[in-house]
Order: sequence, then C-alpha cells, then structure tokens
Amino acid sequence: MEDRFQEWDAAGQDRRRQEFTAQVLRSFVVSAAEMEDAMPGSNVVVVSNLADGVSAEMLEGTFAQIGSVREVFLCGSNWGWVAFEQVGDAVDAVMKFSGVELAGQGMVCRLGGLVEEWLECEWNSRNNQ
Repeated sequence: MEDRFQEWDAAGQDRRRQEFTAQVLRSFVVSAAEMEDAMPGSNVVVVSNLADGVSAEMLEGTFAQIGSVREVFLCGSNWGWVAFEQVGDAVDAVMKFSGVELAGQGMVCRLGGLVEEWLECEWNSRNNQ
C-alpha cells in the first residue's frame, strides 16, 4: 500500500511541476521582450560546485572582476548563475574562474542560458528544495 502512495505522490509532484512549467512558459510568450532581461541567455555563466555559505554578494564580487554584472541568482545550495552585461565577459569569466576556489571549493563554470536550468531553479526556490 505504501508503494502505491509513493507512486501517487510522485505522479502528483510531476503533474504539479508540468503545470508550473507550462505557466512559466506562457508568461514568456506574453512578455517575451521583458524576459530577455530577466531570463538567462548567452551572457550567463552557470556556476556549480559552490561551497556551503557562498552568497550572491560573494559571487557578484568575484565575477565583477571580469566585467559589469547584471544579476546574480543562487539556485539551491550549490549552484547559481551570473548574468553579465556583455557576452564576451561571460566567456572570459568561464575561462578565468573554472576550477578557481571560492570559499575553499573549486567552482565549475560554463556558459549557460538554458530555459530548463532557469525553470529548475525557479521550481526549487518556490518549493524550498
């Protein structure tokens, strides 16, 4: 009986996640021009393997050494993204900071901008995961 409950709960979670994704994507269609500023794009560096306790301010201070940072967002406990004003700055940041330690742990940096990553981050932040 408990197995059936777990299956039902997982199915419900998947359904809620699909509804959330559809709702967010509909908002993209309605305000596509505005979302270019708010949504990750090719000027974004996805940073993972962050040490516990790394703050958005720490990330911004680190990545601002490269260029003008538009936005920093932490997603969950060990990853986030940094949006630069210029695409070239994002490329330079990946080259400079991949493997560099922040708060005692080597960061993994790559160019980002996938809608799926942004949705994952939003889903987790709204569901306290």
